[in-house]
Amino acid sequence: MGVHVMVNHSFRRALTVAMGGLLCVTLTAGIGGQAAAAAPRLTGPVFAAAADEPDVDETVALVDDVVEEDTPDWVEADAEAGYSASALGIRFVGESAFQAVSTAGVTGGGDVSVAEAASTTAETTLRLKKIASALADAARADAEEADGTVSAAAATSKKLSLKQYGQAKGYWCGPASGFMMLKFLKAGKSKYNDAKLSQKALATSAHMSTEANHGTAWDSKKFTTGLNRWRGNSFYVQVKKPSAATTRGAFTMSIRNNVPIAGDTVEFSGGAHYNNHPRNKTIGHWIVGYGHANNGKTAFWADPSTTVWRGVSAKFSYSTNSFSSKFLQSNGIVY
Repeated sequence: MGVHVMVNHSFRRALTVAMGGLLCVTLTAGIGGQAAAAAPRLTGPVFAAAADEPDVDETVALVDDVVEEDTPDWVEADAEAGYSASALGIRFVGESAFQAVSTAGVTGGGDVSVAEAASTTAETTLRLKKIASALADAARADAEEADGTVSAAAATSKKLSLKQYGQAKGYWCGPASGFMMLKFLKAGKSKYNDAKLSQKALATSAHMSTEANHGTAWDSKKFTTGLNRWRGNSFYVQVKKPSAATTRGAFTMSIRNNVPIAGDTVEFSGGAHYNNHPRNKTIGHWIVGYGHANNGKTAFWADPSTTVWRGVSAKFSYSTNSFSSKFLQSNGIVY
């Protein structure tokens, strides 16, 4: 039996305030990836049609109807863990809406491009689900904070015992970041070609192709390909230009599950730079996210450039929202 999520004032407030009106859905799409004839309309800050006000009543009706009929297993598990009803409702709407988007297609922007929304590839479906889960995780934390209840399962801060390593070459920030992540995950030898874990092995064409391309470009998707090939799965996805909420949720969700994430940052010459990087340079750089504080509002990063520039700290912290807006809007995150 599924757990029925009670729809209350806290849920409505969480939808309209904590999520900023993200998941307003005009109820024309089915659930679980089965869409009706017309595509769903999503509005809010993550989508281009942000001028529309969220229709809370319709969204609440969706949750109320669907949870009774087809409750995913995680709803019961999360309820037993002590998450509030409003937080459960948000996550359910989030995952249901993005399943519908991945099938039916919708004109979007921000976290989800038009092409991605219209695609039905396995990679895109996984990326959409991860975006939804990250957004829901951030919203859940906000909802619990607003309700005055914090689940014991959702720690307000956590750092992984990830060891920082400097990059072996000036353009090997990708392999160095991947090495840190795989080392922490105890990945062992590559499932793709049985190579022993090293920056050099990750830099080859079998994984990230960094040596051949003299870098690990975001658009090549080689960083994500390299991680997944090494581990023999499709776990990691990359999300371009993540919203602050997505970045925050990616941290809380991933770190809670003992999984580091990566960021491909861009710092422009004369503009904002982080961790004492040289301000007179435009820099594209991979780093590793290994922790968060205050429910994801502060992010902790490991920086492999200690072997490239003087004065750089092995690890540093930064406001998640500010970091996302300043340094992650040219490329993005991998989680």
